[in-house]
Amino acid sequence: MKRPRDPSAASGDGWDGTGYDIAADPQHAWGQEVLDRMTLRSGASVLDAGCGSGRVTEELLRRYPDARVVAIDASASIAEAAQVRLTRFGARVRVECARLPDGLP
Repeated sequence: MKRPRDPSAASGDGWDGTGYDIAADPQHAWGQEVLDRMTLRSGASVLDAGCGSGRVTEELLRRYPDARVVAIDASASIAEAAQVRLTRFGARVRVECARLPDGLP
């Protein structure tokens, strides 16, 4: 899958949220490993940058029932897939289509 050129575009960014969800098993496994190593304080706020279709975000919200998450992805299609997956968590999660600034570590 290619990297999107225009993350603000509602379509045509080259990504398919449904297809990504099916193909993202390696990313999901890596995310599970990260979740297994982390501990959040009660009421923590988390930024999930590059949330994909929200599979790891969903697990984080299950494991930490009082956590709040802002989940972002540069692809509108993938962010939409995450929104559909995570809608049941209500106000605990906000999904945005956004790109992190270049040059971040």
